[in-house]
Amino acid sequence: SGSAPNLSCTSNLTPNGGFETDGTPPGWPAGWGKKKPDDHLSWLDEAGDHFMRLTTDPGKTVMLYHMFPLPTGTTALDITIRYRVTGLKPGPAKTDDARAVLHFLAGRRFGHLEYGHQYEPDPANIVFDQTDGTWHETHVRCTVPAGATKLQFMPALWNTVAGTLDLSEIHVAPQKTP
Repeated sequence: SGSAPNLSCTSNLTPNGGFETDGTPPGWPAGWGKKKPDDHLSWLDEAGDHFMRLTTDPGKTVMLYHMFPLPTGTTALDITIRYRVTGLKPGPAKTDDARAVLHFLAGRRFGHLEYGHQYEPDPANIVFDQTDGTWHETHVRCTVPAGATKLQFMPALWNTVAGTLDLSEIHVAPQKTP
């Protein structure tokens, strides 16, 4: 999405990571849940490129959520995200900003909820710290703890006062130690 990002990973666990494919019913990207009223999420098109927009709901967290099952034997993940932050005014806490929080889990799914044991250490948060309103790309590599079977991925505006977070590409590539 956007001008071709420099994605160095060769496989992608992210379904519709560029937000280009319309879902069923139409009007929301395939693989990204369902649109809810007043969730402050929008699926937008800019010059033919689709992206997700998270818009501040003052004092609340506005989140795009995804659970990634990890292939057996995955020892690390390479994560690349193309993002744009505009008009950000952080909330009072140090972590009240634009960031993705990640947790490793193992367990089962019951209905719409993920249950399971959280595995430590958590990967570092991915902070979307370029807030000049232009597209940027960030890349992180994290080690998968032994026993983890899922990655909980939550990019969000965490209790911000104002601002938008746009996500145009999310690429999560599993790595295995030979």
